[in-house]
Amino acid sequence: IKIEVFCSRFILDELKKKGANDIMLFGGGIIPDDDKEELEKMGVAKIFTPGAPTEEAIKFLKSKITARKSSDELK
Repeated sequence: IKIEVFCSRFILDELKKKGANDIMLFGGGIIPDDDKEELEKMGVAKIFTPGAPTEEAIKFLKSKITARKSSDELK
């Protein structure tokens, strides 16, 4: 198991144990496509690759926050 997969699995498991399912895990770096796919299947919200503009991360986070707020308002 590669370190990014191991660490992400550990973090996601700990968040789940603590009932913190509302905390989104995302990351970035040099991550092979196979690992990226596995991380996303595990529940990592997004992997940003090297050179990704900061604006891409900002747009992603804003869209997730907006979606979560809309979802919360429906409850």
